[in-house]
Amino acid sequence: MKSYSGFHALYMCFFSKDLYRSVVRNWKGMAFLYLFLLIMTSWLLISLKVYFVMNEVMNGPVKKIIDRLPVVAIHDGELKIDKQSPYRLTLNASDSMDPSVRSTNREVPIAIFDDTTDDVKGDENVPFVVTKHNLFIQSAKEGQAQQFELKQFGDLKYSKESYIELADAIKLWVPIAVFLIAGPTSFFCCAILSLLIG
Repeated sequence: MKSYSGFHALYMCFFSKDLYRSVVRNWKGMAFLYLFLLIMTSWLLISLKVYFVMNEVMNGPVKKIIDRLPVVAIHDGELKIDKQSPYRLTLNASDSMDPSVRSTNREVPIAIFDDTTDDVKGDENVPFVVTKHNLFIQSAKEGQAQQFELKQFGDLKYSKESYIELADAIKLWVPIAVFLIAGPTSFFCCAILSLLIG
């Protein structure tokens, strides 16, 4: 069987079965280092793709939502917003990432904010309803809304700047988390599998 150097491994890893056989048989302890570098490089590329997709989403539909979100203040468990209540937040179907929604050419409800009442009226298709003292999160699969009292969130205020900061943090940290969690997890799974199969 032919022996391969580290330089051969860089480009042959994409297509050569013989390379992998050689790595396992001849590289001894270096085989795990090679496996680690190969897996981490793969996850780095996937994480970069996740970053670019997150960037597209955050600068597209999420930015449009942020531009229309009200300033939300919770003090002593009571909601106050800077828009007339009830305020209905919707996303134009053409801005949706979901092709089936995009083709409908309608407004997609996202949230209702109402700082005048605790009465939840009507539309079960709205994922988030925030009333004077409660937050309701509607899951399409479960069919029943989960209720949370606003006082459990403490006193807080969210403005457009706060929303943008949060979106930027998500855009940055989701790809990093993908890389730091999925990469080592994949390596350990592959290492254990290679030891078991031998």
